[in-house]
Amino acid sequence: MKSEKPTFDPFATVQITSTREDAVSAVCLVDSKTELEHLSPDGDDNSSSDEWMLPSRNHLARTTDFANILYFTGQRSGDAFLWKGHNRLHSLAPNRGGTCLSLQRAGPGRVLLQTKDEAGTVSFHDMETNQTISSTQTMSKTFCAAVSYENYWTLLPTSVETVVQLYDERQSTARTTVFHAAGLSPQAGAENLRKYGMVSSLAGEGNMIACGMESGHVFYHDIRMEPRVCSSVKLESSNPIIGLDMKERKENNSIVTVAGQAGDKDDQNTISWVESKQDEESIQSRVRTQLSTSRTGKTGVSCARLHSERLVAVGGWDGRLRILNRNKLMALGRGHTGTIQSLDWHNSCVITGGLDGRVLLWDVSAFSATIET
Repeated sequence: MKSEKPTFDPFATVQITSTREDAVSAVCLVDSKTELEHLSPDGDDNSSSDEWMLPSRNHLARTTDFANILYFTGQRSGDAFLWKGHNRLHSLAPNRGGTCLSLQRAGPGRVLLQTKDEAGTVSFHDMETNQTISSTQTMSKTFCAAVSYENYWTLLPTSVETVVQLYDERQSTARTTVFHAAGLSPQAGAENLRKYGMVSSLAGEGNMIACGMESGHVFYHDIRMEPRVCSSVKLESSNPIIGLDMKERKENNSIVTVAGQAGDKDDQNTISWVESKQDEESIQSRVRTQLSTSRTGKTGVSCARLHSERLVAVGGWDGRLRILNRNKLMALGRGHTGTIQSLDWHNSCVITGGLDGRVLLWDVSAFSATIET
């Protein structure tokens, strides 16, 4: 990255906690129309039914209407809360313990909560009633985040650091598939099964699953095929892949993946773009672009979310939010004083949670509109 673009500031800041031991570790914007109709901290029902909605390109002025934005936060203590603006509404799964690893929208009116408690619990909750819909004990001891996608698939880490579980909710009796993240056979032997290290990140899009590894490899699986077809790429850095996200490119039947890796001051190319094409018999993957968050300082990436196959938000170890158009830095967001632990992107709003205990909200309408037009 040759030069830094002009910086931009968040439009809202919430200080969730003042201690690093209980820092913000997960954030999630709410996406369903039904929530706010019944959830209000002051019992005020005078607002119109669509007042809370996050902005679309036709309603960019609503981006900064922070008082009506709903979002979840998770902390290192395991606490997770639903907020409306500065007002905390209720808690999810109180007293479960363990660091909150992930909060995600998981289909209409549902949120996924993952904690690093003794059982490695992943649970689904109804946003409106705050009831627990289902709960799974993965027994995972790693920091790999579970992923919910397509409204019915869930990717889960397991008690075996190299093995992934795929859960399909469409079945009358839910179907579970277990497979080695690198596509290796159980007969490969313990040493070979560990040659790529543990699974450090997961992503899914359509029929494709991506597994980011401790070794810096990404392995791709087509869930339609048995025996499972697998392809892989090795990124330039050998650091663990911590942030992983995927989007479909419909015009050429391919999948774009953005991968963010750990990295200190001497590590470069910690952000990678990978393109994968699939047909009925194979997956072909190649690295298209690799770049660094900066030339000096902490170059590590802790989280990355694609808005489209071209536009991505990246949260860095240096506390900066970067909006990238492939290999072009469009904007640099300053506001956190510690690592950005988690981020979420919906329409023209990005939310970030950091080691500094803050939650920041950012208006990125100018960048998303530029790309989409």
